[in-house]
Amino acid sequence: MNIYISLDTCAQSVGSFEIFEKLKGINNPTFTLNKRSTRALMWLEPLLEIEQDNKQIAITNVENIDIENILKNPLNSKNL
Repeated sequence: MNIYISLDTCAQSVGSFEIFEKLKGINNPTFTLNKRSTRALMWLEPLLEIEQDNKQIAITNVENIDIENILKNPLNSKNL
C-alpha cells in the first residue's frame, strides 16, 4: 500500500505535517509513505491518498485519531 500526503505550506497549516509524523512513526512494513504537494483542493486537507491493489482512493480532512482506522481498513474511512 502506498500512502501519499501533501506537505506544502497550506496543507501543513491544517495539520498534515503532524499526520505525516504519526504515520512515519508507525512501524508497519505494509505501507510506503510518500510526500506530494497539494492538488489545489485546500478545503480537503489534510488529504491522504491511498493506493492499494491498483486502486487509488482519497480520504479527506484526516485527523490524527483517524490514522489507526484508516490503516486497518482504508475503504471504510469516514471521509472518502
